[in-house]
Amino acid sequence: MISIRACLLGAALGLACMASASAAPILEGSQIAITGGVDPLGAGGSGKISMATGLDFLNSGIAGTTGGTIALNAAPTGSFAGLLTLAGCTLAASAGGCGTIVDLPAGSLVLGALSIESFYTINTGGPTLYFDLLSLTDITRTSAGQSSLSISGEGIFRLAGFDDTPASFTLTAQGRNLTTFSATTAATAVPEPASLALFGAGLLGLAAVRRGAQAGRRLRALSGNLTGRRPA
Repeated sequence: MISIRACLLGAALGLACMASASAAPILEGSQIAITGGVDPLGAGGSGKISMATGLDFLNSGIAGTTGGTIALNAAPTGSFAGLLTLAGCTLAASAGGCGTIVDLPAGSLVLGALSIESFYTINTGGPTLYFDLLSLTDITRTSAGQSSLSISGEGIFRLAGFDDTPASFTLTAQGRNLTTFSATTAATAVPEPASLALFGAGLLGLAAVRRGAQAGRRLRALSGNLTGRRPA
């Protein structure tokens, strides 16, 4: 009879094989740099970017539209090199660029979860890169001198041919009223799936319990034979 332990170990190996058959993640450190125009929202009439509680990204240089247009600010690196190129992004963001970005409504610039699917997209003639924003982790405002704003967050890169990959995002802007921003997003390390680790720990624990139960039954049987009583 095939033991329970063998079945469970077989299941674990099956999961490992399924994981190995999936696409590779985007290389750690692979980076995208974008730029575009932005209008601060909720700045209390000051127009200072440092006072913004939201960001209206300019669409071909125009404020007040739904979403904005972006362009590459530098050559993509790592896994993106060759798939996304400066040569394929010939238009400035103010002329249409090569991607889109979703506005951050007034009141949304607060730390914590901020789930925006396809927060920005880039296409330079090949596959489309998507970045989903999941949270804001840091907001730095400087009002003295030239007003500035810096926000950082975490999200997910999505690109055909690769696993969805975690990434860190940072955007900076200076000035007041209609101004420009620059942002970089870099792929981060993919951790080992916690569920697989827990499953492995569970297999070891279950095997130990089974060995203990079998040993207990053998001990009771031996004790019964020595005393002439039937084991429980």
